[in-house]
Amino acid sequence: MTSEFSLTPTNMVGRVRNIIRNYQTPIRALAQEPVQNAKDAARGDVVVEYQLHTQCPYDGQNAYTLTITDSNTIGLRGRPLSLAQIQEQGGVLHPDERWARFEGMDYANPDEDALGSRGQGKAAFLYHSRLPSASFPGEERMMILYDTLLEDGEYRLGVRYASPLDTVLRQPFYNDAAREIITSAYRAKDGTTIPLALEPLTKVGTRVIVPHLSDEAVGAFRSGELYQWLQRCWWRAVQTGLIIELIDEQGKRERVVAPAWWEGEPWKERVKPEGLRLYSDIDVGDGLRIKRIVLRHDESIARVESEFWGVQLLRGQQ
Repeated sequence: MTSEFSLTPTNMVGRVRNIIRNYQTPIRALAQEPVQNAKDAARGDVVVEYQLHTQCPYDGQNAYTLTITDSNTIGLRGRPLSLAQIQEQGGVLHPDERWARFEGMDYANPDEDALGSRGQGKAAFLYHSRLPSASFPGEERMMILYDTLLEDGEYRLGVRYASPLDTVLRQPFYNDAAREIITSAYRAKDGTTIPLALEPLTKVGTRVIVPHLSDEAVGAFRSGELYQWLQRCWWRAVQTGLIIELIDEQGKRERVVAPAWWEGEPWKERVKPEGLRLYSDIDVGDGLRIKRIVLRHDESIARVESEFWGVQLLRGQQ
């Protein structure tokens, strides 16, 4: 029997908002964290799809769901563990405990180079959900669902929401039960019904489902702002094999490409383009070196929106 339980008395809605304040914009978080999660679980060249879906009308208004699906990854494998179980083993999770890492909050992370720890990735999803209030008018509520298909054929579906307390399923739904919910709807104990009507995953990987998507995120998807942040965050990874696509509610597909000024890796050209300067293998002391600095001046770049101005430092293609 799968049941829900509250993890902590902490106001999760407020906490999610505090985490997102660390990003330049909430849309940047939505562009950065899901792709980083996928790259961390890569089995080769990763594919990440952002897709907008129309939900059944709510209060006479169209509602939208965003799904973010990665494939050619290892999925959220590993045991489902509660926070108490994680703490019992010293707060340390094996790298393959990806399900527990995704669900866990506030456990010690011994890998100092890890990005997105302590709930940042989940906050990037939760922030953009505007779940209708089940009890009190005006109460803020957030929800995400996440399903994964593993290499051994196991299928799982998990649920997390803030109401405003942090609440998750004690155990995920498995296999046929998970597929049944994905193809129909999820019904929470408090009476909340989330229409899904999605196709189950057929490739090994993970999908995060953000129901009742915020107007801000819907607008960013349609205006191209989400595309721009995906491009600015991940253009170098796209050049080296990462595939990111956006699919609107009509099924129109758009692939993220590198900005025009970095197309074709111009720093590799024998005769460098006008306005480009390249500095390589720079010793900065203490045994550290900078692999490459590329500076480019182009008057047309000045027409780019000011929020994208600045110097970009790439680490791990991000």
